[in-house]
Amino acid sequence: MSADSSAVGISPELVVELQKLVQSQQRIAAVKKVRLITGCSLTDAVRAVDQLAGNQLTSPSDEQEKLVLKLLLEDKVVEAVKLYRTQHGTDLRTSKLAIDRLRSELGIPVAPTDSQALMLVGGIILVFALAIGLAVLVSQL
Repeated sequence: MSADSSAVGISPELVVELQKLVQSQQRIAAVKKVRLITGCSLTDAVRAVDQLAGNQLTSPSDEQEKLVLKLLLEDKVVEAVKLYRTQHGTDLRTSKLAIDRLRSELGIPVAPTDSQALMLVGGIILVFALAIGLAVLVSQL
């Protein structure tokens, strides 16, 4: 699909709303709105918003936000976290959580955290232990 806003089904009214979002440095909100209304892919939504933004990118924070999005689209999560840390002066954990939240908001799958994976494995082990215990109990009847 082309980056042309009409190709992803953006109405003239929506174009005005998206331009306001971009001007107020809410590019991510604009991308989410395009995806929600048109159902297009994340890549097409970013391209459409970029096209609508035209030459409106003036502040470094807009460029950095765009770079974070680009890194996420390219599945370069580590680089996105590093850039976020530099931009916001946060620690690694806070930056990783923020990037994961952003990925989730944009519809990019987020891998489970270590603690979530550990809980899942623990649950599976518990189910097997209960099944074995039940089997032993039934065999003694």
